[in-house]
Amino acid sequence: MIEITLEQIERVQKLVEGVKNGPHRVFYNAVNRGLSKIRTESAKEASSVFAISQETIKSNSRTTQTKTSSGDNVIGQVKFSGNMIPLFKFKVAGSHKQGLKVQVKKGNSSSFKHAFTANLGNGTNVIERITSNRVPTETVFGPSAAHMIGNSDVEPNIEDKAKKVIDERIEHEIERILNGY
Repeated sequence: MIEITLEQIERVQKLVEGVKNGPHRVFYNAVNRGLSKIRTESAKEASSVFAISQETIKSNSRTTQTKTSSGDNVIGQVKFSGNMIPLFKFKVAGSHKQGLKVQVKKGNSSSFKHAFTANLGNGTNVIERITSNRVPTETVFGPSAAHMIGNSDVEPNIEDKAKKVIDERIEHEIERILNGY
């Protein structure tokens, strides 16, 4: 969670006190830009920790961005959701005779002794045999984009970048309002 400090609030109020809704406009626009930064940086940070492309993360996630303002309060929130991503979208190596090695998180790989890749009409997937017989089988999935973004190695980096953007945008918005925009 990112919070604006009391010192920042007091400073903004002093600088734009003569402007109608000045402090509210400064914080509203700064939070809005911070939310946008969270959305753009999340895929980049998740792909730096997990063995998956930014494109795959973006295409397998849905984000909702909400801003509410009542009185002097400005609150912004970004929620990530989506289905679990097929394991084939991660780094997969091996063959059906030896089993597969799958790397979901960079630096860690897991072995699937009874797994193979197959195209069953809905795209190529990693399939694992549940028993020693040919059937039954099941498609194996990795984490969802929301789980990857919420990972303890990813989330703090996103928050740090968003906090930096909000701080920069507060300064920019003050300047903008004082210049008459």
